[in-house]
Amino acid sequence: MIRGLWAGLRGHVIVLCALAGSAPWMAPGHTQPFPSRPITLIVPFAAGGPTDTLARILSERIAAELHTTIVVECGRCLRQHRR
Repeated sequence: MIRGLWAGLRGHVIVLCALAGSAPWMAPGHTQPFPSRPITLIVPFAAGGPTDTLARILSERIAAELHTTIVVECGRCLRQHRR
């Protein structure tokens, strides 16, 4: 009877131990504000095209919402990073 009861509770005990162990890192005083660095949005197409234009429009709105800077890099910049 005890073994059957322990087998049923073992998964719950493991989850509770994992949550209790991670609690100190979840405290608000230990976290950095998100995002702590500028966000880089990579557009895999040529600059000046419709995809680049849409990415720049969306990056302005997202930057205003997140209160951070978003850098848009186009396909030419992407090819330079691959080398």
